Amino acid sequence: MDNWSVVIIGGGHAGAEAAWAASSALAAAGAKGASVLMITMDPAMVGAMSCNPAIGGLAKGQMVREIDALGGIMGRATDATGILFRVLNATKGAAVRGPRAQCDRHHYQAEVQRLIATRSRAEVPIVMIQGVVESFEDQAGTLRAVRLAAGAQVVEVDESSAAFNANAIERMWQGERGSSVAPRMPFGIGASRKPLALAQAQVQAQAPATFIAGVSVDADGRIRIESRATVLTTGTFMRALMHTGESQTEGGRVGEGTAVGISAALKQLGFELGRQKTGTPPRLQRSSIDWESLTPQWGDDPALPFSALSPQILPAGRFPGLPQVECRETHTTAEIHALVTKNLHRAPMYAGAMEAESGPRYCPSLEDKVVRFAQRDSHHVFLEPESLATDDIYCNGISTSLPAEIQALIIRGIPGCEQAIAKRWGYAVEYDMVWPHQIDATGETKRVRGLFLAGQINGTSGYEEAASQGLVAGLNAARVALGLDQLRLGRDQAYIGVLMDDLVTRQPREPYRMFTSRAEHRLLLRADNAEDRLTDFGVVAGLVCAHRANKARAYKDSLATLRTQLARTTAPIIFGSGKKLSDVARRPEITPVELAELTNSLVNVGKSEPYVAEVSLVERAITDIRYECYLVRQHSELKRALASENALIPSELDIKSVPGLCAEAVEVLHRFRPATLGQASRLSGISPSDISILEVTLRRRRKSGNLPTTC
Repeated sequence: MDNWSVVIIGGGHAGAEAAWAASSALAAAGAKGASVLMITMDPAMVGAMSCNPAIGGLAKGQMVREIDALGGIMGRATDATGILFRVLNATKGAAVRGPRAQCDRHHYQAEVQRLIATRSRAEVPIVMIQGVVESFEDQAGTLRAVRLAAGAQVVEVDESSAAFNANAIERMWQGERGSSVAPRMPFGIGASRKPLALAQAQVQAQAPATFIAGVSVDADGRIRIESRATVLTTGTFMRALMHTGESQTEGGRVGEGTAVGISAALKQLGFELGRQKTGTPPRLQRSSIDWESLTPQWGDDPALPFSALSPQILPAGRFPGLPQVECRETHTTAEIHALVTKNLHRAPMYAGAMEAESGPRYCPSLEDKVVRFAQRDSHHVFLEPESLATDDIYCNGISTSLPAEIQALIIRGIPGCEQAIAKRWGYAVEYDMVWPHQIDATGETKRVRGLFLAGQINGTSGYEEAASQGLVAGLNAARVALGLDQLRLGRDQAYIGVLMDDLVTRQPREPYRMFTSRAEHRLLLRADNAEDRLTDFGVVAGLVCAHRANKARAYKDSLATLRTQLARTTAPIIFGSGKKLSDVARRPEITPVELAELTNSLVNVGKSEPYVAEVSLVERAITDIRYECYLVRQHSELKRALASENALIPSELDIKSVPGLCAEAVEVLHRFRPATLGQASRLSGISPSDISILEVTLRRRRKSGNLPTTC
């Protein structure tokens, strides 16, 4: 029996965005009776922030804005639960500014779960199952089903927690921070669960012809679930092992288990796996820190939201959604570095206790910092509150897996932390991943059709990178289920496009992290123009609702009106004879506030209905005007390059049969199987002459065999 269901395995940032995107795309296509199934080991941990409860940053903030412009949930959840908003690189050019927010860990998790809960009764519902995936079933290179261990259960949503959380938030705004408690999770302990086999009739009645039509129970109690597309988002849980000094514990996160069978199942399907590691710092008790002696790090006032919808949809129309706090800055010392150096033999990575080939280069452990930057005798440490409901402090900058007794000495050596009490020690976790050259930029694996990978399983690091991949994979899984062509974002369209392209062409040997420097078109890919770039794409993809699309169009119209007013209005003589306000906007000493005031005072002369130029809109217009000549040049360069960039390399092309390619090129192209000439050109070992040969070959094949031309 046919069904339109998509299965999501995992409920982290990638899994949540994948489920949301798949549900949106299926609903937009009018897939009657469709559903999205999310399988997770622990429903209470859906949306959990396992490391620093912070969203955004340099390049990462751009990606969150892009996720939001494409209809995703990360930006909305951040705006609702952020407790410190700040734009990084605010004094530099607009292209490299990155919005960031420190979030309340508990409320962020609850908000993601609340949003997913709203889809439980939607046209295309997201159905939650608590279970453990053991194996996959494929047929002729296409994934047909997944098998779960016995005992899987359908989780019914307890939406009453939403009101509880709203009340707790209101008490916080009224100054009752000390009386606050951590929010209750919609899928938390106590929520209704039913054995899967016993819940089939009920689920079928709610959504005929959903995934449940493809459920069967084996004699040994194992559960077989059929789907037309599956997204695998395992995070750090595949064969995961946690390390603190010589101590080892199975699990992908403190208090949680590990997924053992998936690695073996992927190897059976022919995938090449690797092993990577990441880490987290100790958490401290705020009341034990000499907080007032340390340098404060304040948030921005006013704070800038990630989502344009937030000021309207948040409770009471209030942004930020939670009261704001401040962080504190301190540093390590030469004595701490000497202590780390003396005990490197007890650090799991340096002691050879890990299988992992690499850790994150750009978010290194304290041990890595001391070794790689031996000339430095200090590193920044930022003490960041994790929640309004607890006194847990995240020590940003001292991720470590050294033994607990050494971590205690490190903490006591940090200025301001001489009496600090550790509530949880830092640790490293190593886990299996799939080398990403085995996926396409759509997220689908090249080896097995209908199987998509997203998040840290692809060798990435970071919530934002995971969520971006989840959105892409969830969208395209839904399109596979619908029998539609998959969609790709280009490097010129979004940082998300840069991310997906880098994964499939560069095969990073260490956890991949996004930076502005990775994007060659970053003048086009700013945080302030994400909606302009991506809303139309989101509408076509079925990810963006009509309300959101109308709001984006209204913003574009307002911006166009402002640009017209600036071009038509003559500035006062002090700015030069005959100068227009658009010329004044090019002057670096002119601020958005000044230009807004000047515009309103000049444009409204003699008008009964005054025109109001909002400061945020004026700031955007100033940026566009100042970058105008560079943008024209970049668009011109793009126009020349896109024809070759998007030229498809058909999957059926026998690379070995292409005459003139060098042996290395044949090997690389066969291994990576790039989808376009642009991707092929970015592979290590591919020369310009190889690209020319491919281009000529494809041109000849198109003339004779009617091959597709562009993606």
